[in-house]
Amino acid sequence: MVSASSVVAHLVKLLVTAMCMRHLAKPYRVKALPITWSLRAFRILFMHSILGIFRFGVPFTSSSTPTARCFRSFYDWFSSVIEIVPLALLTSGILSAYQIDEKIRTLLLFLGTIPVFFPLAIKQKESQIRKLRFLTNITVVLQILAIMILGLKNSNYNVISLVASYTFERFFVEEFCYRYSIPYTDLMQYCICFVEVFTRFNDAATVVKKLAAQPEDQDLLELYALYKQSTIGDCNTERPGMLDFKGKAKWDAWNGKKSMGQETAKEQYITKVEALIASIGKK
Repeated sequence: MVSASSVVAHLVKLLVTAMCMRHLAKPYRVKALPITWSLRAFRILFMHSILGIFRFGVPFTSSSTPTARCFRSFYDWFSSVIEIVPLALLTSGILSAYQIDEKIRTLLLFLGTIPVFFPLAIKQKESQIRKLRFLTNITVVLQILAIMILGLKNSNYNVISLVASYTFERFFVEEFCYRYSIPYTDLMQYCICFVEVFTRFNDAATVVKKLAAQPEDQDLLELYALYKQSTIGDCNTERPGMLDFKGKAKWDAWNGKKSMGQETAKEQYITKVEALIASIGKK
């Protein structure tokens, strides 16, 4: 059956995911990693959006032909994949960025992907579906706890709001969406899409305070300018007086980024911090 609301939800997710993939691709290529965990997650979401547009936007997929039935079955299974796997991949990416032991990352990734294979093995009885749902919730909680503990341990307090928003949407919005026939499975992914973007920027802002040595003045001015442009936008203050040499230098550096987009400034800030870590090191 054609569903306009589901098509719109998939279109929105398609656009959000495409922006995230474009946003993350360049800095990750700098690390010489052709495909990262995060990009894998976004590609899964991207594929699901395309499938969803066909599933709910093309009348043929609602017919009783064998091809249509196979497509619907595949879409339903793939929907169970995107409910848990992207979060597991993003968690692996964040753990990898913090250089957590590979065995721990592999274990969490394994636990996070187990529920995907259960629908292939069980009969779709109500009791079994409830058990599968319970197992899925447990794996989601494990992923969330891993991100939360790691973020707090590294003084990255922005994870609190991210985890809270994801938890609220994952465990409370679902019932509301089901009650009013809103495509919850699609809406649930929106908060996932920006986890890595915000985490990487805030991580960089935290790590820069823990460099092994003081960067050069020019580097500090560049960091200041990019941070201000990222968080505020164009310079919105008057230039300091002629005797305030430090203030004028900072103002000039920030004003020099005028018209630069905030997302572009974030990426340049992250790249700059990564370069400083490579040359100076961390404490």
